[in-house]
Amino acid sequence: MNENYAVGIDLGSQNIKIILVKFSENTTLPKIISKASYPSSGISFGYITNKKELKKSLNYAINKFQKDNNVNIKEVFLPLDGYGLESESIPIIQTMATGLIQKFDLEKISEKSELILQKKNPNQIIDKNIINYIIDKYEYLDDPQGLNAKKLEANTFFLTCPPNNIQNIEDVTDQLNLIVEAFTAGPITSSQFSLQKIDKKIGCILIDYGAEKTSLLLIEKNKPRNFFVIKYGSKNLTEKISLFEKISFKEAEKIKISKIKTQKINKIIKDELTLLAKEINKILKKWNKDAILPGGAIISGGGSNINFIEEIFKKELKLPIKKPFNHILDHDTDYNIVYSNILIGQKDAIKIKFKTPEILEKSWGTIKKIFSLFKI
Repeated sequence: MNENYAVGIDLGSQNIKIILVKFSENTTLPKIISKASYPSSGISFGYITNKKELKKSLNYAINKFQKDNNVNIKEVFLPLDGYGLESESIPIIQTMATGLIQKFDLEKISEKSELILQKKNPNQIIDKNIINYIIDKYEYLDDPQGLNAKKLEANTFFLTCPPNNIQNIEDVTDQLNLIVEAFTAGPITSSQFSLQKIDKKIGCILIDYGAEKTSLLLIEKNKPRNFFVIKYGSKNLTEKISLFEKISFKEAEKIKISKIKTQKINKIIKDELTLLAKEINKILKKWNKDAILPGGAIISGGGSNINFIEEIFKKELKLPIKKPFNHILDHDTDYNIVYSNILIGQKDAIKIKFKTPEILEKSWGTIKKIFSLFKI
């Protein structure tokens, strides 16, 4: 049996998550061998605020994981997910010179859309998706090459990230002798794996409730349509409990995640989650999607298991509420993004070398076979 291994790393504001998985020829999804979370510092709302502190915490996390799992991590694949990410939809109308849509026409549309985006948003493009094509007032979701048309309209979805944030991460990884093979959009890759096909087709929103921020990704007709980050996370809830009980942040965090709480603590949690749900509703109204997403809201992230969240979101958003479709993680949505990135990422995204002689350095032959199963 041919077995291949891969490691994923997710840099969060509160924790650094590392996961080791094993691919086998007779299985579609990789089995989780080990996963661990370590304290993070030097990151806030997805921005690198202190490279020295980030280097220290990342170095500790990698060394500890390598020691515990007997591996050497050589190259890494990092998802980008934070307050700096922005989405933009660019419409382009292209006149067909021959009356027939050709590859050249589609390339021109792609070039024009990027030029327009760069004038509006100087950030680095980390994801690009054609939302749809319009030909004679009819919508096409597939490649229109070869169709007859005088004019072709295309709408392109872009996700961007501040280039200095990427540079700061590269500076830290360079100092640790790690090679970043690729940066990917965490929310996009997460949606490709954790959402059910029917929900992506009929329309849904993926809500990632993290420590310092909550990201929203709208998907319809199997395409990302909008993305937004709210500067509010489960850490805000912990701070409220800490102030109310006059206890340390660490003690308040334990109370927040415990199953049994006092009525006053439960009221604080309900009030804070209601405020967050109302903020999400404001964004959905801007997108003209409030209460009209048949696929509902899918909640992931470290804060998604807090008491009352499904009940309150269902009431405030007036949508069906679900957790990510991922039996491998067994409802542990905190590792959803990092696990998804191993599956969806480029074939040479992460390379590790095992110290034990009986296990060879992984190849990516098996992974290539499964990429097509998870495309939007």
